Amino acid sequence: MSISLTKAGLSLAGVGGAGIGGYAIASYSGGDSKTIKEILTEEGYSVLTATSDWEKVAKTYSLEVTSDLKIADSVNAEVLKQWCGDKLKSTDKDSFLKKAKKWCTSYSTIQDQLSKDKLTLETSEDTLKSKYSGLEGSIKTEVDSLNADSGKDVGGSKLKKWCESRSYKTYLAGEFYNTFKDKCTKSVGAGG
Repeated sequence: MSISLTKAGLSLAGVGGAGIGGYAIASYSGGDSKTIKEILTEEGYSVLTATSDWEKVAKTYSLEVTSDLKIADSVNAEVLKQWCGDKLKSTDKDSFLKKAKKWCTSYSTIQDQLSKDKLTLETSEDTLKSKYSGLEGSIKTEVDSLNADSGKDVGGSKLKKWCESRSYKTYLAGEFYNTFKDKCTKSVGAGG
């Protein structure tokens, strides 16, 4: 009889252990039920809210979207705002976290950094024409692929268009930003 009681006790202990283990696993994985917004906030990101933020993101999106960051075929500020509003409530971090980090959080553009550096975009096509002649490599190729405004200096017009559009790229310190400053800017208050 004592053997039967021992077996029964061991069986109950096994069932109890499995129950406790299952509870522990469920509790631990419950951390995965956080929304994307909660995860981003915990990681120190600031979620976008202002209308002007969505306009900036739409311009950056057109310059920087890649296949793994694409959210739709046609994107504007309202599409981005709606997408972020929906996905920030999601718990599917595998599908949406990377995109939400890129398109739904505060970041600095080159234009934002220029303001901090007390610089502004050069608007004089004559000045830009002389800077155009010093372009090299991939930046020259990008600038040359643009259409100049008719009746305008080709080099100055193309560089002006390139500078204006690229000013919405995400700011990263380094060679690109330094080249951009050299070819596209002037000091705030400088004539042009």
